[in-house]
This record gives sequence, structure tokens and C-alpha cells, in this order.
Amino acid sequence: MTTNTMVAIQTVTLGSSQSSITFGTGGTIPQNYTDLYIVANALSSSTQNDLRIQFNGDTTNNYSETHLRGNGSTATSVRESSQTSAGMGWTDSTVLSSFLIQVMNYTNSTTYKTVLSRYSNTGTGNWVGASVGLWAKSTKEPITTVTLLSGSGTLSAGSTFTLYGIANADIGAYATGGIITQDATYYYHAFGSSGTFTPSRALTADILVVAGGGGGSNRGGGGGAGGLRAFAAQSLTSGTGYTCTVGAGGVGGTGGSATAGGNTTFNTFSVSGGGYGAGAIASNAGSGGSGGGGGEGQTGFSGNAVGLGGSGNTGSYSPVEGYAGSNGALGPSGYAGGGGGGGGAGGAGGTASASVGGAGGIGTHTYNSIDFSSWLVSGGYGVLNSDGYRYLAGGGGGGIDSASSGTVGAGGLGGGGTGTADNTTGGTGLASTGSGGGGGGFNHSTSTPGNGGNGGSGIIIVRYLK
Repeated sequence: MTTNTMVAIQTVTLGSSQSSITFGTGGTIPQNYTDLYIVANALSSSTQNDLRIQFNGDTTNNYSETHLRGNGSTATSVRESSQTSAGMGWTDSTVLSSFLIQVMNYTNSTTYKTVLSRYSNTGTGNWVGASVGLWAKSTKEPITTVTLLSGSGTLSAGSTFTLYGIANADIGAYATGGIITQDATYYYHAFGSSGTFTPSRALTADILVVAGGGGGSNRGGGGGAGGLRAFAAQSLTSGTGYTCTVGAGGVGGTGGSATAGGNTTFNTFSVSGGGYGAGAIASNAGSGGSGGGGGEGQTGFSGNAVGLGGSGNTGSYSPVEGYAGSNGALGPSGYAGGGGGGGGAGGAGGTASASVGGAGGIGTHTYNSIDFSSWLVSGGYGVLNSDGYRYLAGGGGGGIDSASSGTVGAGGLGGGGTGTADNTTGGTGLASTGSGGGGGGFNHSTSTPGNGGNGGSGIIIVRYLK
């Protein structure tokens, strides 16, 4: 018997200030958990500023809130109703404030939705507190998106937000290890970190193995996605512990210091970590499960060379585990061009140009005629696309020199981080998708780089019939 457990769905780390962040953008928050849980460490542009919450884009007066807070010498309570959002507690401009936010019974369509928050603000005032919010929309609809916003001003760079789902308790699975979920037909064991899968009876199982995505780098390429392979109808022995080693995402870097993603292995089935994105002018990217994107080129520098994208499928598997990253591009006279896009598990990185960073290569929902999209639904993994499938292992988009007034490379479908311009950090590859990090930007006028984004960690999923 397994117990309720937390499944990481999405993490957002701010590389620059913005007014809000939204979970569920581009799809929907998975509807197969009991509750949602948000862990936030937030910094804002002003002192004792509210961190507030909205659901499903509703900005009408359907929210109310009650607060209790104290600092060791003073205690206060506050009640507000008919609000356009619900307050979750105070943030500060000098030190990160920590929040634990629980959204209960979020999928039901028969009751209003309640949210609880506990927070600690060790900056001005040294407050700790608890808040209760209510979303009393008349339609009582399931929650599909959650927005966290600043009451005034902005949420600052360095703030981090992670959304978790609370998985149902599961009785009767035929193996131990990983996070266990189920649907009407199958049990699923998902390993977002390393562990051991041990059957309690002989099993015929399908296995998905995804490596960690490579980190992006500044002035250059997006990270390549981790390698991806799937295996149908594998015979597993009762009582045997099968080692599951899950690769971490590569670290985003400045000036060529990005790292590759880690390899992932289930027993003897292995895939290769994603190649790192190239940093610095005309530098070459790393090869891997999918290759990283090449560095930008600059007219008149190093013989007008551009950085080359890394190759994919370094494990020499058939079918391939991933694809190559694209080359960087020459920029306008005196400036750098776009960094190359990292390769994805479903296609090569997109072409860069003088004013456009290469898009990350598309991820995939199939391997060797095995469609694993349905495997991801129960645990809420992958990125839901408009075609109805869930994708993994998108490449990171290429960054760009701000002086070229260009367009950054989009992250590849499946969780790839977006490239950036100016001295901002590239987007982070989505955790448990094996996606590459986005390439960081470069501020030409101040010669200041932005770091590349980190790659997303890999995942192993084992499924078998009930």
C-alpha cells in the first residue's frame, strides 16, 4: 500500500521582475489529484506587499480572505470580501518570504474552492501568518489554472514557485518504488529521482526512460533535450530490485560553462543526457541524447565563424533517442546573431538567423511506434498540446544579442526553456520532462551576459496491467 504523496507538476523561477506567474498556461493543470500544493519563495519590489492568488483567470469580485499574523509582540487579524483576488500573505523587498499554499478539492464542480496559506516574512516586521481564501464563483468550476500575482509592484528576479499535486492513495499495486498512480487499466510507477522498482509478482511492463536535458548558455545556444526511449512488453522478475537512475538537468552557464544533462538508466535500458548549449562567440555546443545549440557568430570576429550545434543520438540507438542542435548565426555588422536551438527528442533545433534565436527542437509523445502520451496523464506529466497529446523532451531555445533587436528562440514543445535577450537568464527546462534549458541573452551596450537556463530533470515511468 502506498501513501498520499506530492508530485511536482511545474516550477517557475523568475529571471527578471514580472507582475504575475500562471500555472497551467498553454493547457490545463492535471485533474487527477486530490489537492494542489504550492511552495513559493517570493521577493517583491516593495515592503510588506501582498502575494495574491486567482483561479481560471477570474478577476471579478468572487474572492474573500481572512488573515491571522504576528511578530512575537503584535498580533493582528484582517477580513476582506468581494475581492478580485485572495491574499496569501506578505512578501518583502529585501529577503525572500516563504509560502506553503494548499488548494483543496480543486477538481470538484459542486462547491466553492478553499485555499490555505502559511507564510513567514523575515524582512521588515518579521511576520509569520496564516491565511484562508475562498473563491466563490457561482459556476463552482474545477480549477484549471492558478495565477500568483503581486498586490502592487512586481515579483522580483530570484523568486521561485513550484506547483505540486497530491496523489491519491493507491492500494493493490504489484510493485514498489516511485510515485504510484493508476487509471482504469494500468498501474504507473514514476521515478522523478533515482530509486528501485521491485515487483511482488512476475510482470510484463512497458517502460519509458528519459534523460536530463542540457543547460543553455549565455550569448548562445539552448540546451539539448535528454535522450528518450520506450520499451514495450518487458518481462520483470518477482522480487528483483531494478535500479532506476534518473539524470539531473544540466546547469545553465555563462561563457561556455553550461553542463550536459545526466544519463538515465532502468536496469540495462539507458539514454544519454542532453548536450549543453554553446556559450561565447562562435563556440560549439555539446553532443548528447539531443545536441545543444551553437554559439552566436559576430561579423569580423574569428573569421566570421559561427558556433556549431551538437549532434544527437550519442548512444547510437535505433530508433534514435534524439536529434541535433542547430548552428548559431552571424549578426548584423558589429553585433552577434541568434544562438542555435537545442535539439529535441522529436526533431532538430530550429535554424537561427541574424535577428532570431533558433527554436528548440520539438519533443515527442511516441517512440518506436509506442505512444506514451496516455502514460503521462495519470501523474500529470509532460506538456499538453492542442492536438490532445502530452509531449516530453523539447529542446531549449537560443538566446540573442539585445543590440540586434531580434526575436528569442521559443522552447521546444515538451518543456524546453525559452531563449532570452538582454542580460536575462534563459528559461528553465520543465522538471521531469528531460527538456533543455534556454540560451541566455546579452546586453551589448553594457557587455553584460545573462546566464543560460537549467535543463529539466529526466524521468522513468513503468506501467503494467491491473
